[in-house]
Amino acid sequence: MRDDSERLREMTVSWILDEAVKWSLFGVKVKIDGQFYSGRDSEIIENVKENNYYMENYVSDNNGKIVQVEFDRL
Repeated sequence: MRDDSERLREMTVSWILDEAVKWSLFGVKVKIDGQFYSGRDSEIIENVKENNYYMENYVSDNNGKIVQVEFDRL
């Protein structure tokens, strides 16, 4: 059971970091737990490790262009 929990934690962190990098390359702002993420925020990632369940939300401008991606705890 502990192995499954640890694997889920690693997968969640990897998914969020991969998505954050991807969106940042397109100039899209990324928020994790309500805080902007710049790629150097280890404290934010430590918080992600404590909670395994996140949802990815997209914020668009009036033209439908995605301008921000948010990862919120469930």
